[in-house]
Amino acid sequence: DRRAQAAAEERLLEQLEQIESGALGRFDPTLSPDQEGGALQGAVVVLDKGTGAVRALVGGRSFEHSKFNRAVQARRQPGSAFKPLVFGAALENRVMTLADRISLTPVRLETEEGLWEPKDLVKDTTGMSARAAMAQSSNTAAIRVGMTAGLRAVSDFGRRMGIESPVAPYPSTFLGASEVTPVELAAAFAAIGNGGYKVGPHLIERIESPEGELLWERRPSKQRATDPEVAYLLHTMLEDVVNRGTGSGIRREGYRGPAAGKTGTTNQGRDAWFVGYGEELSTAVWIGFDEPRPIVENGTGGRLAAPVWARMMNDLVGTRAVAPWTPPRGLSEAIVDATLGLVVPEDCPSSRPVRRELFLAGTEPPEFCPSRDLRIEAGPGLAPVPRIAPVELAIPEFVNPMGPGGVF
Repeated sequence: DRRAQAAAEERLLEQLEQIESGALGRFDPTLSPDQEGGALQGAVVVLDKGTGAVRALVGGRSFEHSKFNRAVQARRQPGSAFKPLVFGAALENRVMTLADRISLTPVRLETEEGLWEPKDLVKDTTGMSARAAMAQSSNTAAIRVGMTAGLRAVSDFGRRMGIESPVAPYPSTFLGASEVTPVELAAAFAAIGNGGYKVGPHLIERIESPEGELLWERRPSKQRATDPEVAYLLHTMLEDVVNRGTGSGIRREGYRGPAAGKTGTTNQGRDAWFVGYGEELSTAVWIGFDEPRPIVENGTGGRLAAPVWARMMNDLVGTRAVAPWTPPRGLSEAIVDATLGLVVPEDCPSSRPVRRELFLAGTEPPEFCPSRDLRIEAGPGLAPVPRIAPVELAIPEFVNPMGPGGVF
């Protein structure tokens, strides 16, 4: 799609030049942009969400100065852009609902290299719902969710959705430590956005002879990766990321069309990601150096990569009206207590904050009416919760694959 290709090239280069100008923070160049090896780089992959057909592909800022195609060859840590696959595994295995409250008290793991205690920019140690934890990109919550689902389940879910690179069997995987390519992430998010069908990214539809004889044609296939209900729950979480979370820069850039996606930032801001989709396209944007180092101070995926995505979508989609996404039939809806995540009955005279939430049928939490109910034994899913005071989620014991003796 020449229009999409032109927009991807223009908007990526525009952002790289803005970063290098210092407009987004102090920038220390190593080499000039026209020299190979040290200049700030980026990659963009735009896929047809339903088929995986590549509509645009940018492998770097200049093919003349670097032949390396980062869009399909560069394996980089995705950071928090991997978290939807962690939460998807937990939803699919019915060990979590979006209303479950997750403790944000620090996670500590003893390893042969010493104590691993990942930082979390979300400071609310009293906990938050799984939905809010995704929107705010809590590291602590992602680890707790991942440990509850299990490393094998997370790895399997990612593979089925389109991650072909090896997923390391370490807890840091839950925070995006396993390296992937931009095209893999674009494909995985396409599977979320198309209702749970895996897509095969491809550049060639058919081959014809000079005389027009058909020599080869791609055979489209649909392979279900996860249930449509699981995909839709993930989709609603990714909408929240854009509308009220770490990806809200999409809206600040003026894009008002349908959008769902996730930011990603690696340690010290060495990689900046935004991966998301709209009505038809699934797009991954990556910015960083070939030899990983910090881009700018406080450089995040939301600040550096998300604007590229938003400007591209404004170029390609604009503000044209589209039909809203329709939920599949296998979901139920309930009014839940905004703090505890328990269902509030329709006849309950409660003055506490409430919100609507979606559930896989059969996973709805118990009912709670503070004016009638004093306590409850436990709630379902990740966080057994009394009716009055939330109880912190205990991390399941996990034997450290990096060596004996390490447990959460």
